[in-house]
Amino acid sequence: MVLDEGLVTSRPIEISMGLLQLEPLSGLENLSRLELSGVIDNPSIIVNTNGLPQNLTRLTLVDSALMDDPMPVLQKLHNLRSLYLNDRSYMGSSMVCSKGGFPQLLVLKMSFLFNLKELILEEQALQKIVELEIVNCRSLKAAMVNETQNLYACKVPGSITCLYQRIEWCWTKI
Repeated sequence: MVLDEGLVTSRPIEISMGLLQLEPLSGLENLSRLELSGVIDNPSIIVNTNGLPQNLTRLTLVDSALMDDPMPVLQKLHNLRSLYLNDRSYMGSSMVCSKGGFPQLLVLKMSFLFNLKELILEEQALQKIVELEIVNCRSLKAAMVNETQNLYACKVPGSITCLYQRIEWCWTKI
């Protein structure tokens, strides 16, 4: 699928086709919100720094079946405020948010990542996070959080883990 590089829209672009045959989207400089639903035939679009527009503020991946941790690239999207990784968007077992990663991210929600066993949040990652929700990631054994981040963990029935900062409640789904 080729998208017009001159595309200007105030509405998010949603692409949902089952198998996504994408070319790099980095030329879509005015694109701020993107939702991709389906297996990405060329995962380098997501795991390559030149594959996504740098002005994205919201990104949703659904059923993408990525095998490589997308966090090393996604955390370099300095305008990203919301990231949703849902329904087998990542098939690997470990994710790492590196030091200084996601400098503007406010919301990170992950659900139904059945192979995810470990989530590592390094020091100074997710500095502005107000909501981090992990829902139905059944294999998750450890969420390693650096103590200096002032993140708190709560376990909720239904295999829900929620880590939160600077908020007094923990929004959950059962």
